[in-house]
Amino acid sequence: MKKLDEWAKGRPIFIAIASQQIAFGAEPCFQALHALKSGEPVDGFTEAPHIDYWISLYKNHKKITESFKKTFSGFDELSEIGISISDLLSFNRKQRRMLGSKKYNNNLRKKFESLSQEDWDEIQNFWKEVYLISLDSIKSDIAGEYDKELSEKIKNTIKEPEMIFYLRVWVPCWMLYGELPPTLLRSARLGNIEALEKLIRLDNSVIHEPKIAEILHQASAKKNKSTYNLLVKAQLKGPKTKITLQKIKMNFAGFISAASSAFGHRLSEPEIRSLFDAVACDTGKGDIDTDIPDSPEAFAKAIQRERQFWSIIPQPDKK
Repeated sequence: MKKLDEWAKGRPIFIAIASQQIAFGAEPCFQALHALKSGEPVDGFTEAPHIDYWISLYKNHKKITESFKKTFSGFDELSEIGISISDLLSFNRKQRRMLGSKKYNNNLRKKFESLSQEDWDEIQNFWKEVYLISLDSIKSDIAGEYDKELSEKIKNTIKEPEMIFYLRVWVPCWMLYGELPPTLLRSARLGNIEALEKLIRLDNSVIHEPKIAEILHQASAKKNKSTYNLLVKAQLKGPKTKITLQKIKMNFAGFISAASSAFGHRLSEPEIRSLFDAVACDTGKGDIDTDIPDSPEAFAKAIQRERQFWSIIPQPDKK
């Protein structure tokens, strides 16, 4: 992990850890989305929950997020930090907009200044430990090594309906369409055929939602059955959205930019490029990441474009 370690030097350790994990996670995310788009089953999903309960998860954001936290909290230090980041970015808008602002930074600085040297050393040592654990986890993933006990625990917990829904519907819906399932379902229930087609292509179980079932029923009775035929065909095919490794990396680059900015240290295009290059080098794929556009201008535009995708992460006020 020589290149990743070099990249982290001089950058806030919290942002370095998160950015390294996100950049390294781009390829596994691509592989998972590609598998889901191809119709491959989620590992551990051997028995479908009752259809009424499955449909209810489309409308229960809180239950999904609570299940996510409950599942991953306590696995290891990295999962705990991931939950913490998720919580920070899930604050209400007013709280999130304070992150990285001058007022927030000043208050944070005052708190740090009030710490004793012993407290300060303890905090620094904690983050150094977490950083080393993070690098070790990436190294183990590259080598194909894994903790059997932890792997079995994860496998057992993702058998819960809420986690299967999170992996099978929630995450793919956001990554492929830029919308969360409740929002897309609401549009579909109001008669938006494009939204309905997207949902059916992602999860054809949604046709059992009462309002959706009625829309399909009425469409089948009309003389012009083009809408009905479109929706029937959608049940046999996956999402239309084209998935490429480059697209996922651009999306993750935008996320790194938006998230680092939210926490008061926005990473620039050269910094994000060098991060992906470091991942490529440490994973044995060459000195540079060939999925990243050669032109700095093109990559900067891609990052800016994908930042819009991650607009759910409000940026700090300048006050």
